[in-house]
Amino acid sequence: LNVEATPTYHPDNLSLWRSVVAEGATAYDDSDDDAPAIQAAIDNAAAAGDEIVYLPRGDYHVDSTIVLRGGVKKIMGLQSAIFQGSGFTAGDPLIRFDGGDEDTVVIEHHRIDGILEHNSSKNLSIRQADMEEGYRNTANGTGKVFFEDTIGTISIDHPQQAWGRQINAEFGPYPLIKNTGGDFWILGYKGEGVNGTYIENDGGRLELLGGLAYPTSVVSESIPAIKNIDGDLSVVWRVINNNFRHIIEDTRDGETRSLWANNVSLSGKGPNDANNIGSRYIPIFSSLGQDGSPLGTIDFSAETVTSYSNQDSGSSNVEDGGATLRLTGNSWKKIDFNYTVTADTVLQFEVNASDAGEIIGISLDENNSHGDQTRVFAFGGSQGVPGDMINY
Repeated sequence: LNVEATPTYHPDNLSLWRSVVAEGATAYDDSDDDAPAIQAAIDNAAAAGDEIVYLPRGDYHVDSTIVLRGGVKKIMGLQSAIFQGSGFTAGDPLIRFDGGDEDTVVIEHHRIDGILEHNSSKNLSIRQADMEEGYRNTANGTGKVFFEDTIGTISIDHPQQAWGRQINAEFGPYPLIKNTGGDFWILGYKGEGVNGTYIENDGGRLELLGGLAYPTSVVSESIPAIKNIDGDLSVVWRVINNNFRHIIEDTRDGETRSLWANNVSLSGKGPNDANNIGSRYIPIFSSLGQDGSPLGTIDFSAETVTSYSNQDSGSSNVEDGGATLRLTGNSWKKIDFNYTVTADTVLQFEVNASDAGEIIGISLDENNSHGDQTRVFAFGGSQGVPGDMINY
């Protein structure tokens, strides 16, 4: 996916800063409603020539939604938090971004004890923020959104471009990250929950570079860590310990395939692991909607293995929970896939042989005849490799 830098705004001129306390907000006083004062600071900023509204250190309590609008460029917290007051309506956004004069508004260094809602075609940048009840967008929230060093769940409920760097979504409503029809690029993500899916990509495009799943106890096998539904998905992922058995569930055109923990090698054991059990690394998993193709790790237990051509006289057995196909004797076996091979196709596998045999190889064929040997990738055998085979 296309990568864009997180927008920031840091003017050196402190005369452009406007305090919510100057409008009557009172920190550390939960008996009053600070929403009118915070809203007044936002609404009055442009007329006064101010560009940044800031909250001095303290806890502020509001009984209604704060709306980001007008000419303000940045809402800055100085070790401050905004809490729901006693009169706040549950389910309403604590902060709603309606857009304004600026193409991009920055929210930085806040603890937001509620929902942060994007409701504009303008862009929103969220940095060093704790979103207690998460982020969501409305049908109007089509502007770009950027997350950098954030805590909290993220729910892109409508198509939107999003970029995330160092996201920590551990607990809350599941899935912890949801992308419905959007484009979401993520560099660095960590989750710890045990009661639901961490990432769900529903009809969108999602690319994760560096993810860490760290469930603190055993998760039900019915719950995948990542769920992809008719979307484009690419992840580089690490799962610590054996608590997530169901790593990825990939559904395309009504057909569902899964990547299970026993399909992935366990590695990285060491004295720093509490139970010395290591991690499961997924160097890359891709599922792309091209020609309805089934992509991802092959589960041999879910496939039909039959004889190929007229050469087969051996046998085959599925082992390791579907991760291994053992061939014995003069075996020529095939599995049928509806897949279009392109210049970008990558097929990764591991071969172990107790006997060299005559020819050891793999073929990407379109029929049941071995006559076209230019489709055969041979990588071993006592017979030697015929000249029209591709020698690997």
